[in-house]
Amino acid sequence: MADYTVFNKFLLSANWSLFHPLDKQRFHKALSKVINEDDFCVLHMEEYMLSFLKENKDQIRLYSIEMIINRINYLTDEARKIEAYLKRDNW
Repeated sequence: MADYTVFNKFLLSANWSLFHPLDKQRFHKALSKVINEDDFCVLHMEEYMLSFLKENKDQIRLYSIEMIINRINYLTDEARKIEAYLKRDNW
C-alpha cells in the first residue's frame, strides 16, 4: 500500500500553505517517494492529506480551512500532472 505518511513532515512544516517555491520543492520531494508505487492514487493522497490536517490541526498553523482546501486541491492537480507525465511512455 502506498505510504502517504511521506507527506506528514511537509504538512507539519510552517506556512506550507503559502506555497513558497521551497515548499513546492518539499512537496515534490515527498511525492517522489510515493508516486511510482503501483497502488499510488492521487485521490487517496488527497484524502490522506485532508484527514491528516484535520487530525493535527492543533499542530498546524491554519490560516483558513478554505485556503488549506484550495492548496490541497492545487497539490492534487500537481500530483495528477506529474503522474501523467511519468506514465506517458506507457500510453
